[in-house]
Amino acid sequence: MSRQLQIFNNSANPPLPAFSKNNVPIIFSSNNNYAAYLAVCLKSLIANSSSQNNYDIWILEDNISDENKQKISAMQTSNISIRFLNINFLLSNLDQYNFAIHGHFSIAAYFRLFIPRIFYKYTKVLYLDCDIVIQNDIAKLYYIDLGTNYIAAVKDTTIQSHLYKSQLDKSSYPDYFTQTLEMQNPQDYFNSGIMIMNIQKLAAFDMEIKCLKALQRITPLYVDQCILNNVLQGHVKFLETAWNTQWHLPIFDTDFQKHLDDDIAADYLSAYTNPHILHYTSNIKPWNYPQHPMADLWWHYARQTPFYEEIIYKNACTNISSKELMRNIFYYRKNRLKYFIYRLLAIFTFGKTRTRYKRKKKELKVKLKSVNQFLKG
Repeated sequence: MSRQLQIFNNSANPPLPAFSKNNVPIIFSSNNNYAAYLAVCLKSLIANSSSQNNYDIWILEDNISDENKQKISAMQTSNISIRFLNINFLLSNLDQYNFAIHGHFSIAAYFRLFIPRIFYKYTKVLYLDCDIVIQNDIAKLYYIDLGTNYIAAVKDTTIQSHLYKSQLDKSSYPDYFTQTLEMQNPQDYFNSGIMIMNIQKLAAFDMEIKCLKALQRITPLYVDQCILNNVLQGHVKFLETAWNTQWHLPIFDTDFQKHLDDDIAADYLSAYTNPHILHYTSNIKPWNYPQHPMADLWWHYARQTPFYEEIIYKNACTNISSKELMRNIFYYRKNRLKYFIYRLLAIFTFGKTRTRYKRKKKELKVKLKSVNQFLKG
């Protein structure tokens, strides 16, 4: 039997476990733009769940539409609870902090910093990013013993690769980790997209306060992930790579095995072959690039969600935009020359002719700007 839509909007009523027994609390953060992709992730979680466990799912959000919430809530079952918590009541009081955002990241990435404060009635929770597919019972991850550690996470394979390459070309890349992030061992840098969090230990440690203070002195490359690595180093249990397998490494670097320590490369290949969680890291996502390896796994679950047609439509629009961008890149030099010609003609002509050249100059400026923005990333 489906549960009713449940939305919590303030801190007056702290989140409480949905089930009295075998409760597995799982937290996501999302905005309305990612609602469809969150649904795909939830579908994969549900498909690989066990009837022996109860899955207590919370979605931290600030602007998911009521329609999208209803669609996601319809995925509930007798042992799957889905609840939404709007955290504007927290963000409205944090304007003084510099939440650095760039690339494909959004403010939602920082929501996880507040988890210990919000979920203080829980002992331990899972935090999961939305851009994943789950291929194993997520309860197995939850029940991993943290020992005395505050969190458990997987070492970031991409960072491992960058650090290895920096040794070969003697670049200053490691300086960011040792000097800016003040990490004793940059090789221990973890990916924060999948974490087991000991709420009681993190609350006693004042993780939120420490992270907000770190944001005042650090401009992070990878938003909240860098902040968490700075604050939590030395308190992390490292999980096997299969629990957070980054998909983009072979896409961006066909020789990635040469750019990793042999043991790390072997471990990654083993996880990539049979991931418990496949994490669609980077700005290359399976909904925009369905031709890449392992994207078909994501689309398998996407077809089973009420957002499938919407995803198809968005993907079609993105491809149309990409074709236009590729055309602008191909003709960049030609368009740049024409832009300067029209710019001069707009100065030395008059009347309707001048208006026409000004319009052409403006159109070319937009095309040139789109290429420049793309190249800057």
